[in-house]
Amino acid sequence: MNLLVFLSNRCNMTCDYCFLDLNGHASAVLDEKAALRALDAHVAKFAGARRVHVTLIGGEPFIHWDLLMSLARRLHAHAGRGVSASVVTNGTLATPERMRALAALGVGVTVSLDGDAAANDAHRALIGGGGPALGRILEKLGGELSGADANFTVCEDTAPALVRGFEALRKAGFRKLKLHLKIQERWTPGGLAALGVALDGLGRWWRAAGKGLELGNLGSLRPAGPNPHCDSPDPAYQDLVLGADGRFYPCYSVFAEPFSALGEWAVGDLDGGVDWKRRERLHEEARAFIHARLSRARHYRCPREAYFLARAAGEDPAGLVRSFHEADNLLGDALSRLLAPAGAP
Repeated sequence: MNLLVFLSNRCNMTCDYCFLDLNGHASAVLDEKAALRALDAHVAKFAGARRVHVTLIGGEPFIHWDLLMSLARRLHAHAGRGVSASVVTNGTLATPERMRALAALGVGVTVSLDGDAAANDAHRALIGGGGPALGRILEKLGGELSGADANFTVCEDTAPALVRGFEALRKAGFRKLKLHLKIQERWTPGGLAALGVALDGLGRWWRAAGKGLELGNLGSLRPAGPNPHCDSPDPAYQDLVLGADGRFYPCYSVFAEPFSALGEWAVGDLDGGVDWKRRERLHEEARAFIHARLSRARHYRCPREAYFLARAAGEDPAGLVRSFHEADNLLGDALSRLLAPAGAP
């Protein structure tokens, strides 16, 4: 049961594929005392019955270092109950000392980087400039990268550089990469073809040079059957999201709109707790819509983020859901081939 906790709606980078509403509206920073109570309540509800993981995210969570460490210490106190934690950061405010402080509390760190400098800096830039982002991040983190994961987002224009990007991050010291598709990408036929070629190349590279590197996606890949994160009616199989405004939401992609406009999507708050029935209804609506419009029932990652992103923007989600689904099946099939025994068709 993954709880995503958004610390704020502030970031020191401007990434052109980021759909979150950041920096443009009233500042929202999560209330520390209330957030600690929410963590305790979440652990009390699910620990023991399920594996509980909490992801601390932003904006950029390192902007609020004291808040981040307060939540990390509370989660560390629950570690004996099977609770794990991680933080997702752009890496610009990380230091070796901060990385070690989080590691001492058992908090994993995932750095969002998209391959080599050309691909990464094409879409990810520091606010106010300051030169290439990738080089600065890697220089600051130095030898701490072997304990960190990398979130690798693939866009249509950067897909051809996939193998080059994996090689660059492997050489930088990362030992685990998690591939993600740009959620709001409208993949063209040419883009899908290029993605397929790139994924085939990644498979060949992986078998030849990928030793010592782990693909985070493989752990959750279930090519033989439905995806429980979308298909199960049990709401506890889906993420719960705590916004920086102190309200709970069914999916983080509704944060494309400012918090002030998200009242209809809220499924509870820090004072009253979670309205689990309402949350389940929203996910059931998403699941029914998605499955009525997919060309292939099975999928590797449920396109619910695409669904909620379009719905929050007041758009028909069908086109975005189909686009994500087409690209995601290419990714999932490629990962399945990596899992297959050598020589298998």
